Amino acid sequence: MRYRLFTVTFIGLALSTLLGALAMAAVLSLNLTRGFNDYLAARDREFVERAADILIAAARTHLAERQPNQPPPDLASLLRDPRLDLPPFRADQGKPPEMFPGQQAHLPPPELVITRLIVMDARGRRLAGPFLPPARLMPANIIRRDLVVDGEMLGTLLVLPRGPVPSGVDTNFLHSQHRRAALLVLLLGLFSLLPATLIARRGSGLVRNIRSATGAISRGDYDIRVAPSRIREIGSISDNINDMARSLSRLEATRRRMLAEISHELRTPLAAMRGEIDALVDGVRPLRPQAMVSLQEDVMQLGQLVDDLHLLALADLAALPCRFDTVEVLALCRAAMGRIAPQAERAGIDMVLNTPKLDELAARWDAARMRQLFGNLLGNSLAYTSAPGRVEMTLALRDQKIMILVDDSPPGVPVDQRAHLFEPLFRGDPARSRATGGSGLGLSISTAIVQAHGGTIDAAESPLGGLRIAITLPLDPEHRA
Repeated sequence: MRYRLFTVTFIGLALSTLLGALAMAAVLSLNLTRGFNDYLAARDREFVERAADILIAAARTHLAERQPNQPPPDLASLLRDPRLDLPPFRADQGKPPEMFPGQQAHLPPPELVITRLIVMDARGRRLAGPFLPPARLMPANIIRRDLVVDGEMLGTLLVLPRGPVPSGVDTNFLHSQHRRAALLVLLLGLFSLLPATLIARRGSGLVRNIRSATGAISRGDYDIRVAPSRIREIGSISDNINDMARSLSRLEATRRRMLAEISHELRTPLAAMRGEIDALVDGVRPLRPQAMVSLQEDVMQLGQLVDDLHLLALADLAALPCRFDTVEVLALCRAAMGRIAPQAERAGIDMVLNTPKLDELAARWDAARMRQLFGNLLGNSLAYTSAPGRVEMTLALRDQKIMILVDDSPPGVPVDQRAHLFEPLFRGDPARSRATGGSGLGLSISTAIVQAHGGTIDAAESPLGGLRIAITLPLDPEHRA
């Protein structure tokens, strides 16, 4: 079962606010209860201290006024002081409550502290107040105050703790505070509905825009764009979607251009072959070995183009298949230069190989792929360099990586076209025409080979005035992967 983002966001925000309000109310109620109990306990201690001061003051007055043969003051007589506001004292006041084995002492005395006051003489006999529970059930928070006058122990004042459910004005005040806390929770819960609704609606709107844009992209509308958002995560998603739309638009344009270019590239040799075959069939051209050689060249050109397209298709589907083995880097470069040297000599182009301090250098490469790579790069530079000109290949070792630079002399490539050089069938510069440039797949195939070896390839301006192709390859692509 799927839920709407609005519903999930609204419920989540509302519940979060409600739980926060409940937690706040619980903490507030707990602190209020504890603080109120501490306040009541402080009042009890204050009463005990006041009663003790009154009794001690009365005892001292009695001692000061008594005759030499008069007995010491009696604590029972001192309890009749009107300032204590004690109930009439009776010697047989009440009976001790019956306690069962294991029964928890539950003392529910009234809220008035005077009814919880126990007065005991110096011998520990109860003179006034309720009975004390047994020792095993004695509450831990009993207030105790000894009555000492001039070093003589008169007795002790004890105050039992309040009952768990007191009643009176103080308790009513505490209950009113709890009711207000509950009302506050209810109001916060109601007030949270408005911001939860606004936030949920805003989030749902952002997702709706993203869904609309992605739906349009899935239908082939690559010109759609998502409006930027001030929310960082949503803005990042919007930027990614816009970048994806632009990439798909470029890919679609490249696909259409490649289809047109491939059809044109295939049509050219096929048209030439058809013309020659028609001439042979009609008898316009006699069937001689020269005619068969011309047809063979057209077939080879067509086969090479098909092979190059197949190689690019493999590279697009997955990494180009390679068989890595130990090869001598300088031997590969010298062999590539040697193969192209006669053609360069006929064209009036100087070929130079620079290998500073690299006498013997071994790498784990696919030798066949690397021969194809060097052949494509050198052939591309030779085809697009005006005579008299110069083509240089330079090798350098940096951090277990080999940097290969292929530089040629003018003409160069405009800056705005360098990024498209590695696209299949791209010919942006008139100087690099179809007549001299072949199928336009050489640099694309070179890119696939370099990527299969875990390297990078880039185009820049050459110090010789033409184009520089910079390649960086690891010595051991398998170990690096």
